[in-house]
Amino acid sequence: KTGKPVFPIEERPVPQTDVPGEVTSKTQPFPMKVPPFARQSFTEKDINPYLPEAEQERLRQLLKTVRNEGLYTPPSLEGSISLPGHNGGANWGSTAVDPTKGELYVVAKNMPTLDRLILSNEEPTAGGALGGGNQSPIITANQKAKPMADAKAAAAKGPVRYTSPYDFMQSPTNGMTAIGPPWSEITAYDLNTGEIKWRIPDGGVTAPAEAKIPPNTGAHMPRGGPLATAGGLLFVATASDRTVRAYDRETGKIVWSKDLPTGSEGVPATYEVGGRQFIVFPVAAGAGLFPARFGGPAPARGEGAAAPAGPEGQARAGGGGGRGRGGAAPAPGAYIAYALPKK
Repeated sequence: KTGKPVFPIEERPVPQTDVPGEVTSKTQPFPMKVPPFARQSFTEKDINPYLPEAEQERLRQLLKTVRNEGLYTPPSLEGSISLPGHNGGANWGSTAVDPTKGELYVVAKNMPTLDRLILSNEEPTAGGALGGGNQSPIITANQKAKPMADAKAAAAKGPVRYTSPYDFMQSPTNGMTAIGPPWSEITAYDLNTGEIKWRIPDGGVTAPAEAKIPPNTGAHMPRGGPLATAGGLLFVATASDRTVRAYDRETGKIVWSKDLPTGSEGVPATYEVGGRQFIVFPVAAGAGLFPARFGGPAPARGEGAAAPAGPEGQARAGGGGGRGRGGAAPAPGAYIAYALPKK
């Protein structure tokens, strides 16, 4: 009714920019009660152990030269670590709420980015492995001196324009993120108390046995939103392991799961026909937008899903699956609908 915070928020001092022409706020707001749903720091101990050793060592060297001061670390000439990053955290419709019970469910992905400013009049482009180019350079304190001098000289003449190639810090070898698991999680909040009810990994990754990746790592860079039902279930689908799951909203335990013909990205929807509830998922994502480059083959275009046993009984599936990102072009209008038991 008033727009005032239900739980207290505190303004705290934050790291400041040293880039000529840039201005940063002296303070930023920090919630005092509600715990975060995403990871907020990336240090050497967090480096992804499933990367090649040479890439792990390069990350260790990179972390010695970049700015990495936690939340609100501003972009810099040498590069700054940002986590959850501008493509991480809550993204792609990744929340569901029950306003009656006061419950909130958030799907969050942990994806650090490297935010580096370059004095340039050109439009920004993708950087690092995602952009198909070289990895962002490691810039030492001595190497920073020249771009800093150039930026100061430019700022002395008037407004300065910087570009920032977006670098998602993905492996050029296997496409994986720089940070180790959990790569994504589902967090349930009690909005009445501001406390976390439970937190669990959001699925996993389909990987060959020799990769030695456990099944509970959380999906790799998911873009599937949750859907909460009045019957006490939470539905979430993933792409990196091509699975849809139903969770008990009270405990977070999986009560039903079903393999999908291809990955799911997007927000599920629910509707009712003839007194029966249906849940529909988009399924045309292949292994997802940021897939790790291993796993089983994608199904051929047009393959559908067999009818599963539903979350609380018999369910029915319909719709075609296609190979999306990570495979061939996705089949248009690829959806699967599951029917819940009749009331």
